[in-house]
Amino acid sequence: MVSLGLNNQRGYTIVELVSLILIIGVLTVLLVSSTRVGDRRQVLRDQTSVYVNAVREAETYALSSKPVSGASRPSYGVCLTSSSSTDCSTTAGSPITRINVFARTNPAQALSATPPGSAVVIIKSTQLNDKVSVTTGQSTFVEYAPLSGKLYVNGSNTTNSELVFNYTGETSYTRTVALRPLAGAVYAQ
Repeated sequence: MVSLGLNNQRGYTIVELVSLILIIGVLTVLLVSSTRVGDRRQVLRDQTSVYVNAVREAETYALSSKPVSGASRPSYGVCLTSSSSTDCSTTAGSPITRINVFARTNPAQALSATPPGSAVVIIKSTQLNDKVSVTTGQSTFVEYAPLSGKLYVNGSNTTNSELVFNYTGETSYTRTVALRPLAGAVYAQ
């Protein structure tokens, strides 16, 4: 039989099809895993934003000098707490679970290094995501002086402080919130 050299068969071999399916599978796995990492980082960004916004809200209240519970000029601030949303007390060793915006109605304790504890009126309370924890190194609270809006961190208007927000899961991510009283700045890094 004489062959003319023309091959009229068209299509792909099974090896080419299997290779293509494997490449698509690997790309899909990479895409899904990178999306999950992005979601975790977004949760962390959201939680630090909640804290920074709470601090800005307390500053706005202090500048407006809005009276609360009989106190004509309360100081306003933000505390991190491990307890219910009714106060600013924390239990040593307990995880921080809430961000509270408060008004301190006792003028003798306002802007002092004394943690707010239960002598406050909670204006707003936000539950932290259960995968996010906060490392403070000490009982950190910020407070604004009435009218002037001067920032105090743990009773000091000169000492810088940082809060580290951690996302815990298969992998850990961190984001830091810087508290700078002299500059009057609070920002996430």
